[in-house]
Amino acid sequence: MPETIAICGASNSGKTMLITRLIPALKEQDLSVATLKHTHHQDIQPDMKLKDTGMHLEAGAGMVILDTKEGMIIQRSKQNFEKLKDIAARFLSQYDIVLAEGYKSEPVPKIEVWQKSVAARPLCLEDKNLLAVVSTDDLPDGFSNIPVFMPDDIDSIVSFIINKTARPVETSLLLLVNGRKVPLKGFVKDFLTGGITGMVDSLRGFDDMHNLEIIINLKKPLH
Repeated sequence: MPETIAICGASNSGKTMLITRLIPALKEQDLSVATLKHTHHQDIQPDMKLKDTGMHLEAGAGMVILDTKEGMIIQRSKQNFEKLKDIAARFLSQYDIVLAEGYKSEPVPKIEVWQKSVAARPLCLEDKNLLAVVSTDDLPDGFSNIPVFMPDDIDSIVSFIINKTARPVETSLLLLVNGRKVPLKGFVKDFLTGGITGMVDSLRGFDDMHNLEIIINLKKPLH
């Protein structure tokens, strides 16, 4: 399951701007990033491209994918039990971090973007899941224990996120095919790691083995 952080705050506080700056900075740290956007609007109408797919949903399709030259658009019916973590786990499990815009009421780690000119006080000050606030203003009295970052201090915010979402160090495996990273599921990752380390461990002279690199140049391309 990916690490999920809600970027919340009042309307026009700068949530979208922060997310668009965090995405490339996190990717520079070799992290894959996905985003989710929450809206309270009930009257969103599909554009011309989605009218036919909307009819598919109304007819009972569980999911509809619209394939275009620019990319894919996925539509499915929202089910009542699907909360933020459900959505992230079900559809975004291959990513390292999910940045969710909004979701201030969800029980997930949060970073709030706050401008005093937009809202008198941050929305999530009393939320135990609030990790930090991004703002140029001082927090109200009594909340000096909450970290505050300047909106332009992206490097510090990224370091903070990585530190807060860091998992225990475990064996890692990187597979590149023609220079492209191949995502590996748990079973495949464990199978390759166990098989390779087991064979190398049987060789002599490698008692302190902690890093392995294998490069295979195929004489003929695989079909």
